[in-house]
Amino acid sequence: MRVLASFDGDGEGYDETDEANANLIAAAPDYYEATEVLLGVAERGVINDMEGFGRAINMLRAAHAKATQP
Repeated sequence: MRVLASFDGDGEGYDETDEANANLIAAAPDYYEATEVLLGVAERGVINDMEGFGRAINMLRAAHAKATQP
């Protein structure tokens, strides 16, 4: 393992805010992918692509879980 980034925005050492920021950064690609899928579904019309809508919602749930993990 290598350290790719470290967080200490306030200079007081690593804390809950720093960890939350790191989790959000780690989940950003997942959020982006889910948003792309959801936008595609919206463009086609949700009623016409309920399967895609459900997949996008599940992707967003997974990204959110990753971003908010303790």
